[in-house]
Parts: sequence; structure tokens; C-alpha cells
Amino acid sequence: MILVSRLAQGLMNKETNMESRNLPTIEQTDTGLVVTSDVVAEGTGTEHENVLELLDRHKTDFQPFGAIAFQKRPSTEGNRTVRTAMLNELQSTVLMTYMPNSERVVRFRIALVQAFYQKTLKLTGHSQAPLFSEDFSNDALGLSIGAPVPEIPTSITGTRLDPRTIRNDRIAHAARDAKGRWVPITIRDFNKKQYAELAKAISYGTRRSFSKGDYQGVAGDGQLYIKHVKTNEPRA
Repeated sequence: MILVSRLAQGLMNKETNMESRNLPTIEQTDTGLVVTSDVVAEGTGTEHENVLELLDRHKTDFQPFGAIAFQKRPSTEGNRTVRTAMLNELQSTVLMTYMPNSERVVRFRIALVQAFYQKTLKLTGHSQAPLFSEDFSNDALGLSIGAPVPEIPTSITGTRLDPRTIRNDRIAHAARDAKGRWVPITIRDFNKKQYAELAKAISYGTRRSFSKGDYQGVAGDGQLYIKHVKTNEPRA
């Protein structure tokens, strides 16, 4: 049994190494991991000029993920340089949405995800089996990895966030955005007593949303007034 297990592990490692060699090249730069536009062109069977045209035509769609960097690189054809885009993982993902949904493009899209993933594991010193194999299934195509979150969603933990906390968080955010100016707040169905209690809680920091000493609250005229106090600003 041990011999069979070792043989199986050896075959898995061999398949993993073969697959890794077929992955697109991911480069490490000062700004992070990137794939070049010529690698995308070769992997999808697209002319490099057409890839660059897609990037230029839809450049506003890439802006939320950072400015695309370009370099002049030696051409494989003749003694000249070629304009080459350096795409981070998110930018390359957006670019792939503009590619025709052919079998080759789909396979490259999956290989690109895996290449970024494996490169990240290598740089962080972790090791893990590839996300996909050559015989990928529809389940693999449906994989969705979200952005990291600081906390588990309350729908999973079973705890409900108090609506008053959500309200207070928004009030505190508005005060910070005002940068030292007073912000008038009106809360539906609030009476004078409730306004006064909330103003006191803001000033004394007895609510989770308002750190002690960071806010001032005043109630009057059927409204709440709140101010974010800077650390170097004397309190009134």
C-alpha cells in the first residue's frame, strides 16, 4: 500500500510539474505580479496589435484597477521594439472578458487564473495542488473567489447587526467627511429626549460608532449636530 501511495504521489507531482510548465508566464515587478500583453496574445491566438487595441479602446474600464503600465520590449521579429502592456491580475481578468468565448480562450483564461495563483503561492512560501487540471469540469469554470473581508458575514455567524449601529456608523462617517465642520442630522421619529441622549453618547463615546474624544454632539431645534474633532483641535 505504501508503494502504491508513493507511485500515485509521484504521478501527481509529475502531472503538476507538466501542467505548471504549460501555464502562461507571470512576471514579478516592483508593483506586483503581471502578465504581458504578448503572452495573452500568444495564449489566446490573437494578434498582439489587436490585444493592444482592446486595451486602448476600453481603457476606462481598466482604470478602477490601476493605470496600465507599458514598456518597450525587443520584438521577436527583426531588430525593433514593441509596445507591451503589463497587466495585473484584475486588469488581465477584465481584458479576457473582451475575448471571444472560444475553447482556446476559455482554457487560457483558466490557465491565467492558475498561473497567478501558483506564482503567489510560490512567493509566499506555500505549496498547494493546482486549482485546475487539464481536464477541467464545468464546476471549475464556475469557481468564484471573492475579495478578502475583515469579518465573516452576519448571515453566517447568525448575529444580527443592530440597525441603530448602522445608523450611527453613517452619522460618524458623515462627520469625518465634513473635516471639522458641524453636520446637522435629522432622524425620523426622534423626540427631543432621544436627540439629547444621542448627543451625549456621541460626546462621551458611549456608542461603538463614536470613539471617545473624537466627536462632539449637540442637540437642538429638533436636530442633532455632530462634529469630528481632530486630535490637534481643542474641544469646545
